[in-house]
Amino acid sequence: MLDRLIRGLTAFSADIDAMSVADVLWLARAMQPEPEIAPPSATPPDATLQPATPELDSPRWDKPPLEEPEPPHEDDVVAPVQDDETGARQGSRTGLPTGRALAQTLDIARALRPFKQRFLNITRRELSVDDTIEHYVATNILTPVLVPAKERWFNVDVVVDGSASMAAWDDTVTELMSVLRRMGAFRTVEKWHIDPNQVKPLLHKTHEVSLKPRALRDPRQRRLVIVVSDCVAEGWYREEIWSVLRDWGSATHTLLLNPLPQKLWRRTGLDQPASRLRQSRPGAPNSDLKFGLSPLLRRKPGEPPWLPLPVVGLSVTSLAQWARTAMAKDPTGCDGVLLSPVGDLSSEDLDHLDEDPPDGRELVESFRLTASGPAWRIVVLCANQDVLHVRVLRFIQRELVPDAQPADLAEVLTSGLFHEAAGSTPEELMVALRDGVSEQLSTYASTLDTWTLVNALTDYTRSEASALGEVTAVVLDEAGELTVPEHLRPFARAARKAAELLEPSPEPEPVTVLPPEPEPEQQAPPPVPTADTLMKGRFVGIGVSSYELVQPLPHAASDVREFGALLRGLVGEPLADPTEPEIRAHMKSLRTKPQDGGALVALWSGHAIPVAGNLRLLARDNDGAIDGIMLHEFALWCAASGAHQVLIIIDACYSGAQLDEAVRTVAAVQEELLAGQVHWAGVLVACSSVETARDGLFGGKLRNLLTFGPRTAEDVWRWSDRTPLVDGGAFGAALLNAWDSDIQRPRFMQYGSAQPMLPNPLYRPPSIVKHLLLAARGGDSPNGRSWFSGRTAEVDRVVGWVRSGVSGLRVVTGSPGTGKSALVGRVVSLSNPVERARLYAAGRAWRHTDPGENSIVANVHVRAMDTNRAADVISRQMVTAGLIPPPEESGRDAAELVGVLARHTGAPPVVVVDGLDEARGESFSIATTLLTRIARYCTVIVSTRQAHRLGGGAPLLTELSPVEVLDLDASNNEADVRAYVLARLGPDVLPSTVDELAKLPFLTAWMVTDQVLADGGADVGFSLDLAFDRELAKVPSARPLLTALTWSYGAGFPEAEWLAVAEALSHQKFSRDDINAVLAELGPQVLQDSEEGSTVFKLTHQTFADHLRMPFTPSRDRVFAPGAELVANALIQLYRQRMEAGVPPNVPGYLRRYAWRHCGNAGGIALDGLRELAMMNRTLLPDIAFAATTVANELAQWGRGDEAIAPLVEAAEHFRVLVPTVRTHLADLAHVLHQLGLRFREAGRLQQAVAPAEEAVVRYRELVAETPTTAEALTHKRLAQRIAKTTTHGGDNPTYASHLSGALVDLSEVYAMLNRRHEALSTARDAVAAVEDGAPQARAMMCLAARCRETGLRYEAMQRSKLAVELYYALSQTNPVSLSALVGALVELSLDYLTLGKLADADLATQQAAEISGTLGRHAAFRPQLADAALSLSVAYSMVDRTEAALNAARQAADLADGSRIHAQALHNLMRRQRDADKPKEALATGLRAVEVCLLPENAQELTTTLPAALFTLDTVSAGLRQPAIVDEAWERLTSRLTGPTLATLLMLRAASARAGDPQAPEWLLRALTHVGQSRQALHDVHEIARRHYDSGPWPWDSTPDWLTVDRTLLRTARAWVFARTYAEERAFLLSHPELLSSTADVAVTEALYGASLVEAQVIQSRRTTAQQQGVEQAYRPWLLASLADEFIDATPARRRELLATRRNELLDRDVRKSVRDNRAVHAMLLLAEKDSDVLDLVLDAQENPELTTEVLRRLAPAATPQALTQAVTALEPHAMAALYKAVAQVRAGDARLALPEVNERLAWINELTYLLPSVPTLAALIRELSAPA
Repeated sequence: MLDRLIRGLTAFSADIDAMSVADVLWLARAMQPEPEIAPPSATPPDATLQPATPELDSPRWDKPPLEEPEPPHEDDVVAPVQDDETGARQGSRTGLPTGRALAQTLDIARALRPFKQRFLNITRRELSVDDTIEHYVATNILTPVLVPAKERWFNVDVVVDGSASMAAWDDTVTELMSVLRRMGAFRTVEKWHIDPNQVKPLLHKTHEVSLKPRALRDPRQRRLVIVVSDCVAEGWYREEIWSVLRDWGSATHTLLLNPLPQKLWRRTGLDQPASRLRQSRPGAPNSDLKFGLSPLLRRKPGEPPWLPLPVVGLSVTSLAQWARTAMAKDPTGCDGVLLSPVGDLSSEDLDHLDEDPPDGRELVESFRLTASGPAWRIVVLCANQDVLHVRVLRFIQRELVPDAQPADLAEVLTSGLFHEAAGSTPEELMVALRDGVSEQLSTYASTLDTWTLVNALTDYTRSEASALGEVTAVVLDEAGELTVPEHLRPFARAARKAAELLEPSPEPEPVTVLPPEPEPEQQAPPPVPTADTLMKGRFVGIGVSSYELVQPLPHAASDVREFGALLRGLVGEPLADPTEPEIRAHMKSLRTKPQDGGALVALWSGHAIPVAGNLRLLARDNDGAIDGIMLHEFALWCAASGAHQVLIIIDACYSGAQLDEAVRTVAAVQEELLAGQVHWAGVLVACSSVETARDGLFGGKLRNLLTFGPRTAEDVWRWSDRTPLVDGGAFGAALLNAWDSDIQRPRFMQYGSAQPMLPNPLYRPPSIVKHLLLAARGGDSPNGRSWFSGRTAEVDRVVGWVRSGVSGLRVVTGSPGTGKSALVGRVVSLSNPVERARLYAAGRAWRHTDPGENSIVANVHVRAMDTNRAADVISRQMVTAGLIPPPEESGRDAAELVGVLARHTGAPPVVVVDGLDEARGESFSIATTLLTRIARYCTVIVSTRQAHRLGGGAPLLTELSPVEVLDLDASNNEADVRAYVLARLGPDVLPSTVDELAKLPFLTAWMVTDQVLADGGADVGFSLDLAFDRELAKVPSARPLLTALTWSYGAGFPEAEWLAVAEALSHQKFSRDDINAVLAELGPQVLQDSEEGSTVFKLTHQTFADHLRMPFTPSRDRVFAPGAELVANALIQLYRQRMEAGVPPNVPGYLRRYAWRHCGNAGGIALDGLRELAMMNRTLLPDIAFAATTVANELAQWGRGDEAIAPLVEAAEHFRVLVPTVRTHLADLAHVLHQLGLRFREAGRLQQAVAPAEEAVVRYRELVAETPTTAEALTHKRLAQRIAKTTTHGGDNPTYASHLSGALVDLSEVYAMLNRRHEALSTARDAVAAVEDGAPQARAMMCLAARCRETGLRYEAMQRSKLAVELYYALSQTNPVSLSALVGALVELSLDYLTLGKLADADLATQQAAEISGTLGRHAAFRPQLADAALSLSVAYSMVDRTEAALNAARQAADLADGSRIHAQALHNLMRRQRDADKPKEALATGLRAVEVCLLPENAQELTTTLPAALFTLDTVSAGLRQPAIVDEAWERLTSRLTGPTLATLLMLRAASARAGDPQAPEWLLRALTHVGQSRQALHDVHEIARRHYDSGPWPWDSTPDWLTVDRTLLRTARAWVFARTYAEERAFLLSHPELLSSTADVAVTEALYGASLVEAQVIQSRRTTAQQQGVEQAYRPWLLASLADEFIDATPARRRELLATRRNELLDRDVRKSVRDNRAVHAMLLLAEKDSDVLDLVLDAQENPELTTEVLRRLAPAATPQALTQAVTALEPHAMAALYKAVAQVRAGDARLALPEVNERLAWINELTYLLPSVPTLAALIRELSAPA
């Protein structure tokens, strides 16, 4: 038989030798399972417990004999069973295996390999055979060559702390001793004990052998002293034990090995200064080690130096670093501490030992927030075990938390959750959970956790004991041979204790049952991703543990089951031990029942065999010869599942075979099935194609990754705790990066665009803005410690605001770095339950007031945000808090948020807004559009620096108009900064350093202390710039990479966008490694966050961003920041690459949200790239529109409004196309049209301004009335008709009321400028009616007063002006910004008094304006407002003949306006006041200056307004001085410098101001015609002025055009027809004036049409042509019907009834229905009017009273026809049950194609259907279908 074995082995491998055969036989014997033990003979019931003697041989490993400890207390519920205990219960002896105390022993031995270096002992010689042979060959003389003997270098003395807390580590030390002895590197390995609590500690080996510590000193330096201690005992807080270590270290290489996690060391006696230690020669004593020393720790001359002491944990990495350092093989050194020769320890260090222990809840919460993931997992698994044997605790660690290190177990044992219950040796020691801990932990233990514990304990109880021995336990057995005492609990009770929590109970062997315990009080579990943050999809799990033909794999099925349980959001039951037919049927169902997108995770765990080049996955009934599932088959089934994100995981031997083929298979199928959609596939295998996989190893790693997250810092950065999901690519990469086993090596390949799909265990809901959180803590630390110090009064004041319950806006301000964010962040932290618990657990009391838990509803850091983004972030938090309902669409803009909050009742919610000044160009918009408006309904607390508008205006704090301000610059924070520095640097820091740091702002102190702690503080500079430069010098690529982050918007750049921008700006290439280096060295300067499901990065401090890139100051010549175009182009290029790779542009991410904003802030050239992308995919049309709007806004802000017109026209076209399908763009369209009208007006193109201004009003009215719309372009007549409606019906939405009022005011101004006074007046009245209060109403009232004044309604004008004054006065009481408007209103009121002859009242109003103007001047930074006020005051004084006062005010206004937008106006006003004061020469000089100012590029808008007025005034002044040549010279200069429409306008105005028949006028007009261009309004005006001069004298032109000689009467008639207000008036006028249809009227009509826009003129001309050919009635019929359709759309339900009664036939005309077909609700009503008028009456009732809607639908469901019911539902949309009643109509019509609701909506459907079932019995089938499982 042996021969056959040898032949077989040699056939397998030619390298088999005798030793290998022996090893194989030994291993086979060792792996053979123990034979069954024959049952022992029965023992009488009263017999004592005796060890059972097996009939067969005992296992190979000897068990240590049981010792006889003291009996435990009767309250102990678990204890080892002893031989001499008797009692009344029967049981049988069993063995419970225990876990290994020291994991990774092989890796530890490898880490210590440097000690295998041999020592050359020159005192001993030995024969060198090789040297002797070489000498003989060289000399032919055989002479023995002796060399120094090579021998093992060190004797090792392991000194173990003998205190009680170290009893739990005896097994660990024993295994460590075994490793040291087995590795063959040391001469001797001895073990000693030392008691640190003794006054004079002694070394003990046995009870008889004791030595003084100095015995271990070795002058030969060939000894290693390894001190093993957790440093928890009281002695480590005293000097004596440290003196022993210093004595050893001065002569011997000494190491302190602390088994606790490193983060816990500072909580023990090991609280010494840390340093990096380096060795100069192997084995040198500690005194020879080199180390870096902070200036804060330097000794005074003459003092003994610090003594370094290496300190390591039980991790392989730290031991390896120490070993290499000790043998001088690693110049980087190892970690250690510095021991002072002077005893600095005092009794105060022991004060914590006398404190009262915290309660169970505090203990658990503190541990949960600070513990490592594996440690927390161990504790949760022990939740229902009140008393535990320590060895069972190790068993839980090894088997159930295999990723846990000994340090994690140490963290558990020293957590304070346990106390010693009994015993002091490893065989005896038991621990018990403290009071209240078990109840708290049980809330975190899931049913899966409990089942896992039960199964593991049951399985291992039946298995053979490990090599380390077993704990004797008793299983209840009535026929057993042992009698078990009732008060003892066998060790197997742990399984039963866990099983008690399960229903139904599992059926393991009967064990002791305890009486039921009271249920613990329930506590909220730790946060987990909510349903809306989970990827929807399917889990396919196949685990084969039991095989019919091959050996079993115990872990395979459980690995799959437990992994699937961790995939929250993915559904699917795994298959356990299936046959091949079962697997094929299951996998084929993926194709036959495909999913609609989402994710698919498929895990196979079992055997696999490569056969004929194909990897076959074996089912239960396979043997692998010719059967099994081929890997590419499995991949093909997964690819055809319909999932967009597919992750395939194979845990099997040789699984790396065909890995690339599997990926190609999935990619090919996805390309075919999912073309044009984003998709991804990844394949992760357990090993390579030539490796076997160990059962359970790979599965455990998968679970650990999904339970605790990644290990490496690189992956932790990317698995942001703000991201609920991670993508499959990140998952695979993290597994490979964390792999630490040499047994097998996994492989991973991927394809496509990975999207988030797997739950992120690091995720924590972002309840606190991370910037605020870090600022409040005063630094970043692994355990989340807070160093917030002092500032009690400041915090109390902010807390007072929070708790006041009073709405309004409060501000915390101060210079950069004064701690604004820290202050408000502290209050936010104490409001958040999680951070609040962390601060409580830290045990540091605070003196300031507590704001209370959940006292703050929303907090946001608005750096780089726009207004709508900030509003959406606030809205989401308010929705989460249940304060407001969720939005109908994906987001909520500022106007909508204000509208929702206006309807909120109850106490005002508290909102904290940080970094308002850091929002770049959006700061003032956020302040005025969002914050000041929501402050009416909320308590808004804003932290911001003061900021100023670049174009002038009120500063930021003034715009905010806070009710209270906290200025941190006024606080003396030196004491607080000092406390902060001492808290972070400790008491050993040099006083001079503290003094320097205490003088700095908080931010600078933070940065400098970070650097002192990081590198010892060498060469620290006490300034922020130096601190930043030191940080940047750490990594060469830091500056370009971090500069790139300054360009990010929102929460920051994702990694790919970060790299793209950095490379574009620096013209260098960067990789992921460069980012890793920056994050590793400058991590505190980079804030990791999440947005759109991706991990993003931005700079922590705005001050750092300003240091890297100076803030850009735009101007008229340079509107867009340099570099912005490079950034935009780089991002657009990245966008293009992704789209070309098949990634749709609407995939959530940074580019989708912010690419348009980068293009908009870079200018028109960057916008071209976005247009090219939109040609590839039209879903980017909104992005073009948004970017174009941004470009236009930037251009208009800097006086380049004419250039802003083209991008606004483009934006309007895109939004118009989008509105019918995406109504949210209606507000965007209205805004763009409003802006377009303003830009046309500013450019003097008044006729072109009318159409967009009118349409803007229509669109805002649709928003306010919430009426459906198609956003089609409307002609002037249809716009005028719709604008004429001054009321909106019942469902009015106040959100956009102020916008509507503003648009009406601006339209009124345009009408007035076109002399359309009647329309201007009615529009102004509409503007007043649209709003109820506030600044919009005040502005509307001023507008109405002006329109009344223009139309001769003088008394009403005065009354309206008085109301405007009152409104502005009320506003100015809370916001000084309104003071300048108040001055303007008083001036207008003074003018009204003058027109009514009330001189005294006019004088009083003027005096009040002067007084307020003086008040305005006392407010800082109000120069622009003061200039406006002074200008208005000057006009007011002139009206009441106070010439001198008017002149003084005019001078003040001119001085204040210098360099501003109103400088030219102020100079013109000054010229007029100087003229009135009879100072013509001064007026002449001022006038010439005014002309030059108007010609400046930034004052282009003044060329057609202020400049002509200044020239006319200059003409009168020069005439009075008899110097007319001055004016002519000015005109010559103008005509030589200007061209185009501007020159045409000036010449036209000059001709208009000249007397009729002026001989120079024809020349001016002729020249104007050559420059007028395509402006129809300009042509109209030039022609009209020319006709006036033509009629008054001879005309010098060579030819006379027909427009000059047109019949004047016919022209007036044509104009009356063209400008009729409605189609009906236009038709009636044309019927009464048929002469307009003759050819003789062509010229008159053409001239009249010049007064209309080009589009309107073309439409009117088209109607005239149709009238000429088909008659007037036929020409106007479609237009009148379209007008009727508009009226019906805008009408109230009552008006609709009236229209149906009076104009039914017209409404039912086919052209009307065609006109409204895109308005589904109105179209449905007209269909009902035609066929089901009774149903329509009910629908109109429901529209009048929405509360009746449900009742009406219930009545119609059984009575109306299915078609009528469908139309009624459509007419009443939106309604919560609209989809249900459409389904009811389908059921009644016999249509089985029903669209069922989501699972969470089905119950509501079923409830509603129960009302309908009696009258519609056919609905029973629908109810059954809804009740079936989804």
